[in-house]
Amino acid sequence: MTFVLDARYLGPAPSGIGNYVRALVDRLPIAAPSDQFRFWAHPGASVPLSRAPNTSQRIVTAPANGLRTLLWPSVLDRLEPDDVVHFPSNILGPGLPCAAVVTIHDVMWLDHPEYIEPHPLFRMVRRSFFGSGIRRALRQASRILTVSHASAD
Repeated sequence: MTFVLDARYLGPAPSGIGNYVRALVDRLPIAAPSDQFRFWAHPGASVPLSRAPNTSQRIVTAPANGLRTLLWPSVLDRLEPDDVVHFPSNILGPGLPCAAVVTIHDVMWLDHPEYIEPHPLFRMVRRSFFGSGIRRALRQASRILTVSHASAD
């Protein structure tokens, strides 16, 4: 089986989601040595992301939280029906030919977008973008992971 992990948060800027992704990259290939792991890497990431023999990586230039990821995730890489793809940053796009796992860190874009975006016009656009991706994830993902009980609730 091939697991595809969107590891683009392992870019040049540190982040909480990046720390989460780093833990997955470091641990999953060791935990499942008979499976294959392909990591979608940020163009600015240090390479290779992993030295485990059951890993490979693909540079994906589209932003993790960009339009291609939300609207056309199937153009980012060749995904097979037996693959499992993991999006670790709240959103899921349509049209995937395989199972999808999404980690929901929070739903502030649904409940309190004003906490994240102070400008009303940008808030409206970003709330629509993230809201559609989060709602799709909640409806269509094969599995939902959360990082806290508050997110799970």
